[in-house]
This record gives sequence, structure tokens and C-alpha cells, in this order.
Amino acid sequence: MLRDLFNQFARKEDDTPGDTFMKFLTLSVSVCCCICGALWFLLYWKIFGLGLTAYLPLSFVIIVGASIVLAHVLKNHKILAFSQVFCITWISALISWSIGSIENSGLVIAWSFLGPVSAMIFFNKTRALGMMVIWISILLVSAIFEPQLSKEVVEVPNSIRSLFYIMNVGASTGVIFLALVFFSEFQHNKGGTA
Repeated sequence: MLRDLFNQFARKEDDTPGDTFMKFLTLSVSVCCCICGALWFLLYWKIFGLGLTAYLPLSFVIIVGASIVLAHVLKNHKILAFSQVFCITWISALISWSIGSIENSGLVIAWSFLGPVSAMIFFNKTRALGMMVIWISILLVSAIFEPQLSKEVVEVPNSIRSLFYIMNVGASTGVIFLALVFFSEFQHNKGGTA
């Protein structure tokens, strides 16, 4: 039932099975990331209070959520794909920088890697390569300048840091894996319906 609903996302009369699948995949990845963003907002609110670190994942949910509606109304899933790629890359980096270190943020920057992966799936190799360069640049800036990126490094207890690592690495790689499973299944079936 949910799959049928997702298959109607941004649907046009002349959509091919491939178009329907790409719209389904774009929406699926975005919804998964929005759910994670809402959970991260609640977790950061509980741990850090209402402030920049908590508002960043909430801003992701608002921007990408609004893009879902806009893309559906305009029947253009590329709006959502672009919003997803841009927000997952930059907001994840900003969260890491707001906490002040890759370690204390529990490698939240791992989410930024969804940018180049999503660009490869939803756009083309050239855009994906550009996003990969951006991701590597973010990683280098984070590693070299991390203490100076925040006014102060937020001290995070070891138990919370471990939770962050599990959530960030597990959830981000899980979303990547599921997107690639769907994408490879579709490529294997060469245009079968989603």
C-alpha cells in the first residue's frame, strides 16, 4: 500500500517505468532521511538543548519536506533530488562543525557521503564527481580545522558519543545500502515496474 502511494509521487501520464522508479527511489531516500532528521532533532534537543545543533536537522526536515510537496505539485522529482543532495551534504557538515569535532559528533559527517552517492543515482557522473570533491573537501576542512569550527567544542559523554556513532554510521550506511539495493534491482530488471 505504501509502495503504491510512493509510486504516485510526482506522477505524469507519460512516465515510463524507469521514471516511476526514480521518483519512487527519490521519495523513499528523502523520507528515510527526514525520519532520521526528526529523530536527530529530538535527540540533540534532549542532549544539547534548543540551539543550532538541534535546529540543523530540523531545518533538513523542513527544507526536504517542503521539497517533497513542491516536487509532487510541479511533477518534477529533480527538485526533491537536488534538495536532498544539497541538504544532506551541507547540513550534516554543519552539525558536525556546531558540535566542534568529528569525534564528539559521532561521525555525523558520514551522512554527507549520501550527497555524492545520491548524485550518482539521481543525476550523472559529472555531478556525482563534483559532489565527491565537495564531500572530501568538507572532510578535510573538518579534520584540519575542527577545533576552530565551533566557538567551543561540546563535551559529549562516552556513552552518548557511542550512541551517536552507532546511529550515524549505521543509519547513513543503511540508507545508502537500501538505495543501492533498490537501484541495482531496477537495473537488473531493466525497466521493470517499481
